[in-house]
Amino acid sequence: MRRIWLYTALLLSACAPRGEQTKEPTQAATTQTERSSDSARQLDSRADRGPGLQDSGRFQLYLNEDVIGSLDYKLGANRTYSERFTLSMAGQTVSTAMDIATDDSGRWQRISLESPSGQVDVERRGNKAVVTHKEKSITVELTPGAVLFSNSSPALLSHALQRYDSIRGGKQVLSAFILPRKMADLEVSRKDAVKRTIAGRDHTFERYAMSVDGVDFEVWVDAELRVYLLDVPAQHAAFVRDGYELLRTAQNQDPHLSRPEFEIAVDRDVKVPTRDGSWLSTTIYRPKKGADAIAATQRIYHSKRYPSHIRIPMIPAQALPR
Repeated sequence: MRRIWLYTALLLSACAPRGEQTKEPTQAATTQTERSSDSARQLDSRADRGPGLQDSGRFQLYLNEDVIGSLDYKLGANRTYSERFTLSMAGQTVSTAMDIATDDSGRWQRISLESPSGQVDVERRGNKAVVTHKEKSITVELTPGAVLFSNSSPALLSHALQRYDSIRGGKQVLSAFILPRKMADLEVSRKDAVKRTIAGRDHTFERYAMSVDGVDFEVWVDAELRVYLLDVPAQHAAFVRDGYELLRTAQNQDPHLSRPEFEIAVDRDVKVPTRDGSWLSTTIYRPKKGADAIAATQRIYHSKRYPSHIRIPMIPAQALPR
């Protein structure tokens, strides 16, 4: 699970049921649960119900500076959800899909996940989830009030953040059902609020630090808790909402340093002839607007993707192919 963001399209094949049953809770665990106060239990049992956030759109999945995936999603007001995700790596493309159906109170009842390994169905039966794949089923014991979590679904984090007590603040631990078959703790803490200018409009985003199953990540949301950026620094990976790519660019604190103001167009595999008659592939980075701006090109001898220490020559943008 530590590489969940990079191999998210292969999640279902790795986590598909194998026919075994999950262990029943131990007596000690049962006793500890029974000691919870009635008020806390009632609050937790209602946590995955009620109105949700309506949202739809597209996220791009970045690995370093390359887009390797695209996610189209729709989040309904009654917590229904659907997504279609495509991941392209190493010359291969994998597509997955997920649909979440809820009852009238907004509580999830059925989840359908599709991947190259086949369809996985998750059905809620009281405080249990029955996960079925290729006629084999397992049963997962659900913690009351657990939020849904999926590696390829940043929009679902809006529901988790609705559970965060902003008055109490600090680090808070939520129970999460990692689709399709695992319970885990989801740690959440609010970091700060930041302002950014995107396409000429000023935006304020709340930043949250989150951690699940040993993976730390950062989430940027607006005042209504819509997710705009999910960043996993340790893996150089990020989900970014379409049109908000500049959120991945760190802001300079030094007023004497220049700041990024333009979106970047990337031309890959541009063929450049050499004096001996051979051809080299070059990647060109240039502003989408502004003919007088300076563009950067990169070329190395053994790879089209350069390490961070390679020096990049600068040439005028108007001299580059369009």
